[in-house]
Amino acid sequence: MKDGLRVFDADTHVEPTAEVIDSYVDPGFRPRLPELAPYRQPVRDGAPGGAPGR
Repeated sequence: MKDGLRVFDADTHVEPTAEVIDSYVDPGFRPRLPELAPYRQPVRDGAPGGAPGR
């Protein structure tokens, strides 16, 4: 809270993508990467990112 205002950060609803997480995930969690399959989105150059409706 700052000056009586509560801060809500919603930037991470788009980034990082599941594909980015694959590169940086701790090796101990790599066996669980298939759990991200429902959240993967095809990446198209020039297209807006995000997952509408989630």
